[in-house]
Amino acid sequence: MGSHAPPIRRLVLRALVPLSLWLCACGASAPPVVEKPPPPPPPVVDEGPPPPIRYALAPELQAVVERSDKNWPAENVPLDQKTCRKLSGWPADLMECWLESRANGTAAQLVMQTTCAADTCEFETWLFAGGTAKPQRPVADELSLDHAVAYEEEVVFSANEAVIVGKRLVRVERESRRRKKFAACFSPSVSPAGHWILCRDRQANVIAVPAQGGEARVIIPSKVRAEHVLWKPEWYDYPSKVWFEGAGVLHYRMDMMPELPRSIAKRRAQLEGPFSIEWSE
Repeated sequence: MGSHAPPIRRLVLRALVPLSLWLCACGASAPPVVEKPPPPPPPVVDEGPPPPIRYALAPELQAVVERSDKNWPAENVPLDQKTCRKLSGWPADLMECWLESRANGTAAQLVMQTTCAADTCEFETWLFAGGTAKPQRPVADELSLDHAVAYEEEVVFSANEAVIVGKRLVRVERESRRRKKFAACFSPSVSPAGHWILCRDRQANVIAVPAQGGEARVIIPSKVRAEHVLWKPEWYDYPSKVWFEGAGVLHYRMDMMPELPRSIAKRRAQLEGPFSIEWSE
């Protein structure tokens, strides 16, 4: 009986062979694994150029302005000697000192009169721009609203260079110091939105020039002759800057020579102003 029975090992192997065939068949029929593609990148949105930088007056200077009783930025703010020395770092003697507005009051220029002798006075000047109270040079007669461009006055002399007959503006990129002729006017003021430079000429006309440069046009004619307009450039007495009240009102004035023909002298009060017009850009 025991000699004819199959060995236990053979029975186990025969039982396992069909099971292994079934497992192989199942594995062969399983679907392949397919990797999902990565999601597409987000669309690129062209938002245009970044908005221009707009600075505010440095807190140290703003505090000085707020302590004064002046109508900043239309009026200069006088400084006492202690404040003047602190802001400028000037160690020597000085006579008087004041702040002038630049870029609609977001920057300032400190002007210091150090000495005067006979008909000559000496001045030191520093610019405070870019939102800091660090005194900077060179200075500027006006700045763009982003403080990147300066508008500087140049003196125009007579043929023999003995008399100052006028002034003109030069546009200067402050970082590169690249200079370009701008307009035959002076006393520049940047408009509230920064699109225009308003300036004056020898006849005291109010002139508008695109801030990037372009055609100058008279927007307010003075209606007086040039020889009747105050003109003492060696003492900085000549048609002054316009100033703005908010974004909608432009103010200007006319200063006449002390001696005028009788027909004009009678109208001095009406000619000198100040005057205001509506402004929009």
